Parts: sequence; structure tokens; C-alpha cells
Amino acid sequence: MSIPRIEQYLPPTPEEQEGMQDEIAKLRTDLAAARIAQEPARRAVLAAGPQLRDLEAAVACGCSCHPRPADLNLHQGGVACPCQLTAEERKESFNDLLGILSEASASEASYESDMRRRADEAAARLNVEIREIGGGAPFVIRGVVDGRGFYLRERHDLWSVVISPDDDPLLDPWTLDRSIPVIEVASGDSVALERDAVFDPAYALEVAVNAVRIFLLRRSCRHENAVRFCPDCGVEMSQADAWRIEARRDV
Repeated sequence: MSIPRIEQYLPPTPEEQEGMQDEIAKLRTDLAAARIAQEPARRAVLAAGPQLRDLEAAVACGCSCHPRPADLNLHQGGVACPCQLTAEERKESFNDLLGILSEASASEASYESDMRRRADEAAARLNVEIREIGGGAPFVIRGVVDGRGFYLRERHDLWSVVISPDDDPLLDPWTLDRSIPVIEVASGDSVALERDAVFDPAYALEVAVNAVRIFLLRRSCRHENAVRFCPDCGVEMSQADAWRIEARRDV
């Protein structure tokens, strides 16, 4: 298990903000100039590819299918790019997409319902409160365990468990302003949230709850009769002080 650490966003100074704005303005200017300079080459590449309905629309289009070697899996080599469709064709394509999304939404609703049922069963067994569970990128579990607000966030195959500050432990750390310090008590690879090689939200809740409880135990443990490892909380004594970490809103 990773060593806990304080998370807090420190906003840039006015001088740093001004410098970033200048950098962004310069980047936009450079990108616009580069695109104008590339137009002749883009036009030549597109003219040598599949026959397009509107060559100039493709030159100005930002889709990754223009220009590139013809790829039938991406907008049929470019000829089916939205920039090449009429208004009626775009409307028909949009309606087809709505039908696909409707079917996917029904399937997702069924999955969400089953996930919530299993998570509620796990929460009852673990004696914790779930405020929210779900999502995709990121996936989030928000709740309260032993009087401490927490969340587990999983995204891009990485996860972390964060708890609220000490002076207001029931706050929801997921909704707090980033300038308020919170404590990350655990993190890792998403494989740790899998059961039988499949991501399991109910098991992810168990991981989050265990992480919070281990942190609270190790921070308050007196480590009596400890040599290399504490027999009560399991912490390695060389790392024991790291678990005394506290986050306060007035930091």
C-alpha cells in the first residue's frame, strides 16, 4: 500500500497566470500560421486520394481523416467525413447515431442498476454509506466510512482513494475546492480492483473502505511491542511516521 500524502492545489500567482496566457496566445498564433502554411500540401495530398465532393471543405476540416492515406475504416477513406455530407445526410447520420446510443443507454442502465445493487449489499456488509457510485472515465465511488468522507477514483487504469480533511471529516472530498487540502491514503493499478480478471465495483468499494480504515488505524496506533512491523496495524516501523499525516483546511 502506498504512503499517504496531502493533496492541495496551489493556484498560480498573477505573474504566472499572465505568463501562461501569453504562452497560450503565442501557441494559437503559431498553430494558425502553421495550418495556413500546410494548406498547399494538404490540398495536394487530398487531391491525390479518394474523390471528394468538396475538396476545399476537406482542406479546412480538422478531422484526422484529412489528409492521410485512405483508410476505409475511418469515414470510408475520407469520403464519408461530415465535411463531405449534405445537411440531409448529416441529419440521417445523426439519427442513426441516436438509435445506437439509445440501445447502448438501455444496456448501460441495466448494468448501472445491477452494479448499484451489488454495491449496496457490500456497503451494508461493510457498514459504510455510499453517496454515489458509477461513471466511466472516471469511475467514482463517494461515501462515508467510520465518520470520514472519502472517494475512490479510477481512470486510465489508475486509481486513488482520498479522504476529507481532519477538521471537517464528513465533508465530501470529491466536491471540495481543490485549494482545500485532502489526504490521498492509497493508490495503484486498476488490476487491484478486479475480481476474476474483471473490474468489480463492489470489490472496488471494499478496496476503498480497507484503505481508509488502515490509514485511520495506522495513524492512531501506538505501535506497542513493535520491532520491524507493528503487530496491531501491520505498518513497517521505518514508515510509521508517514502515517501520522494530517490535512487541515487552514494549511
